[in-house]
Amino acid sequence: MRNRRASRWQVGLLLVLAGLSFTVLHAADPSIVTAAQKGDAAAVRALLSRHVNVNEAAGDGSTALLWAVYNSNLELARALLAAGAAADAANRYGVTPLLQASRTGDAPMMGVLLKARAPPADLTVMSKRR
Repeated sequence: MRNRRASRWQVGLLLVLAGLSFTVLHAADPSIVTAAQKGDAAAVRALLSRHVNVNEAAGDGSTALLWAVYNSNLELARALLAAGAAADAANRYGVTPLLQASRTGDAPMMGVLLKARAPPADLTVMSKRR
């Protein structure tokens, strides 16, 4: 029995033959924040190669760098910083990448962030809020 479902290329061919143009829809690329949240280094690199906004923030203000730090992904954090990620960007709760690294005791990450000029004052400001 023959399959009655037309494949995408068959539908596209019919539209072209009919003189109509069409666009093949691809799944929307994830945001750089979502890719970093999932720890998908390949997706982050692909997005960076297309010059997406490295400082794009999610609804709560979290950036890809903050997620890389949260996930203790040093390689991803270095790539984001090299692409111009703001080391001092805070989410709406006032959490910066350096503060997040200090909360988890991630000394190598703290070193990378301090080298990228993350302001150490972030740590004292947050300790006063508690």
